[in-house]
Amino acid sequence: KSATINFLPDTAKFVDNAEAAAILDAFVEIAKTLDGTIIQIEGNINSTVTNEIGMMLSLERAKTVKNYFIANGIDPDRIIIVGNGNTKMVVDPDSDEAYLNRRTDVFFKTIED
Repeated sequence: KSATINFLPDTAKFVDNAEAAAILDAFVEIAKTLDGTIIQIEGNINSTVTNEIGMMLSLERAKTVKNYFIANGIDPDRIIIVGNGNTKMVVDPDSDEAYLNRRTDVFFKTIED
């Protein structure tokens, strides 16, 4: 399952809180069903410049989603956050769809013994 949650430019704030909640609620339900999994949340930005500020912003976006998960009953010890900066863009940063780069990706990982 994948979904895009849009962030306001240069912030870790959702463009639309209600829309983000509706999307994230589906992931919270998956997390509750897959109770033994680790959840990796990766924040991303839309920028052609790689710098410390961009890396921090992408980490803050991941943290925003992590906080939503925790507020909805997910154990924080299950969550790993990563800031990718601009290393995983999905579209050209100068295109009309550049907002798609301002996102978080959520992965569920099973740890084998």
